[in-house]
Amino acid sequence: MNNKYLVVKLFMLLMFSINVTSLKGQGNFFGDIDVRQNFYVKDSALLPDPLPPQYEGSKMSTEAWVRLNYQYKFLTAGIRYDAFYNSGLRDPYQSLEQQGIGSWYVKGDFEKFAFAVGYFYDQFGSGAAFRAYEERAQHLDYAVQGLQLKYEFAPGWIAKGFIGKQKADPLQFEETKDVYDSPIRGLNIEGSFQKGKLIASPGASVVTRTLDGDSQRILQDIANAQTDIQAFDVKSNTSVYSMYSGFSLDAFDLNLEYNFKTKEASFTDDARVEVVNKSGDLFLASLSWAGNGLGIIAQYRRMENFEFRTSPLESQNNGLLSYIPSFSRANSYRLTARYSPPPQYREENAWQVDVNYKWNKQHLTSGNYSDIRNFNNLRLYQEMYVEHKFKVSKRFTVIGGLQIQKYNQRVYENKENLGIVDATTPFAEAIWKFAKRKSMRLELSHMQTEQDMGSWTWVNYEISLPHGLSFSASNMYNYGNQEEKLAYWSAFAGWNTGRHRLSLAYVQQPESVVCSGGVCRLEPAFNGVKVTLNASF
Repeated sequence: MNNKYLVVKLFMLLMFSINVTSLKGQGNFFGDIDVRQNFYVKDSALLPDPLPPQYEGSKMSTEAWVRLNYQYKFLTAGIRYDAFYNSGLRDPYQSLEQQGIGSWYVKGDFEKFAFAVGYFYDQFGSGAAFRAYEERAQHLDYAVQGLQLKYEFAPGWIAKGFIGKQKADPLQFEETKDVYDSPIRGLNIEGSFQKGKLIASPGASVVTRTLDGDSQRILQDIANAQTDIQAFDVKSNTSVYSMYSGFSLDAFDLNLEYNFKTKEASFTDDARVEVVNKSGDLFLASLSWAGNGLGIIAQYRRMENFEFRTSPLESQNNGLLSYIPSFSRANSYRLTARYSPPPQYREENAWQVDVNYKWNKQHLTSGNYSDIRNFNNLRLYQEMYVEHKFKVSKRFTVIGGLQIQKYNQRVYENKENLGIVDATTPFAEAIWKFAKRKSMRLELSHMQTEQDMGSWTWVNYEISLPHGLSFSASNMYNYGNQEEKLAYWSAFAGWNTGRHRLSLAYVQQPESVVCSGGVCRLEPAFNGVKVTLNASF
């Protein structure tokens, strides 16, 4: 029987198995709808060569997610319908045409015990060992299909475990590819205790992936055929062992985490023609202090050969079992966020410091320094950032600052003919709340660089009005381009009412690394109209 029909029947059976009287007010239905419609406008001056197929075919695409959930006492069940029509969201140079049941689950939550069967999301520690999550902005869904159990065995101490397979996105609707073939299982124990003023929250976990037969045979053939590296037996099981803890004492907070990955067949470079039998590890540390208007956060990350996937044959954002975000400041301005450094799983030595100082009720200064290198001390990324916020009055606020970056475009974007981008970006923002639920925002910035596409200017104007209305217009002008000076215009209109939101935007976007939820990918240029609808009930 087709497993999709089986899921639907199981869901319907659960609904009818619950006391019918629950439909008269004892139960609770809830859900949401998310629809994104794109219209593509061909413009040879703004778009790359070759063009994504959406510009040549139907010139439109649709992505939609519809969730329906039902809760009755300690039981909750849900189902999600996904639809992708001519979609390039997952891969801009492909056209995805699929629809079907993208997720389903049944959960039970008792006093000290909980379970979930179907698709579920979870995280161990920081997520470096395991994180199952969804990031729709990049069409990423790392849900696990299987069984999850949780048990509170002592006050404040929880043990949880799971067994299953990761969702095979975007192959989620094919007959035999709802999930990746490699099974995964995990166990996590965490809790907290206090001794005097010291509060500790330790935890430990282990996650094991068993390599599927086809992947093991392919990797074994590669290992046997290579001449420069000695052949080895490809192991079936790879595990990540993790220990972590947070410590809090007065104004200090310290978080430590160490993850060790056992040996597995790992590719030596991006060419993916040779493999080595190598273990890996990842160390994280964060120390923060706050007091007297001053806040300081220092973070460090060292990572070596820590690419943990459903199979080493997967690449880019496919099949990731761990969550390792970009180790840099999360910038929100358009130009300061243009160059974002994706994590380097093979080798990365990174640290950053955030400092915030509130002079008084009117003045706040923030600064950040980030530095990322490989083990040969080659600088991959550096950022120096400072901003000052001045609250002139209750209705008027201005922000100004400066960002200085060094970005290794050859490494981060795998472009051999490129090198280091040196960019200096001053920026300013003004916010005026001129009436109740009425405000205006003006954002200005300028990026000075002689590398990549050259220098840019950016201006963005937004206005928010009563009844949930908002409008914006922006221009990103590439005046430093040696080949052709291009202006990227965008306009936006949104309406927000209660739990519903509708937006319409005309977008012109240059190629850049785009980060969402800590996950980064290189996106091509875009020119067209975007319509989005979000509603919950």
